[in-house]
Amino acid sequence: MKDSNKSFKDWWEIIHLICHSKKSYSINEIYRISQQTRYETVYHMVLKIRQEMGKINQIESSQYYTPIRFDKRKQSRQNYTRMTPYHLIVTYKKTKGRKQDKIRLTLSKSGRKKLILALKKCSSNYPFPKLLHANNTLKTTELKCLEKCPILPKWENKLRNNIIKLIKGTYHQLQTLHLQGVLDEYSFKYNYRYALNTKGELFISKALIYL
Repeated sequence: MKDSNKSFKDWWEIIHLICHSKKSYSINEIYRISQQTRYETVYHMVLKIRQEMGKINQIESSQYYTPIRFDKRKQSRQNYTRMTPYHLIVTYKKTKGRKQDKIRLTLSKSGRKKLILALKKCSSNYPFPKLLHANNTLKTTELKCLEKCPILPKWENKLRNNIIKLIKGTYHQLQTLHLQGVLDEYSFKYNYRYALNTKGELFISKALIYL
């Protein structure tokens, strides 16, 4: 919201639509529901909000990591799509109660390479190049600082199935450029699924803390 010409009311509307829906909304759907008149404005606001969610997730989940693999050979049974990644990295932080565990799903090394190639192709024609290049993917040096520890198979299957449903059900034409933002939005909602306060209020308070 810093250096933005949009009012806090406009930002709060978009934050509310992103945070308070159980089902994730695409940018087109948010544009249709909101009172904003320009798609580009909503697009920019959603990217900024997802970027901040990624920062919050990264800070709060930096303890362990483990890969999650998507076996596309089972495509006919599990309905994988073309945009389903081959594998992701999960960073997480354990707490005494399982309900308070914090996670962050991020692109793997091969996923980051695809993102860099996609950035080179479209950066010249992209409306928000600075915002696009400020992605929050986890770097290899940051990953080395964490301890590798596998998660329970039941938990892994739950995360994998949720991502497949998300990509197939909401984001039919999801681009590599936006995959990390979608994962950050899902991770934030997952982390605060049992929160007593509203997710919008939590997002704003956390964003101010981690400025």
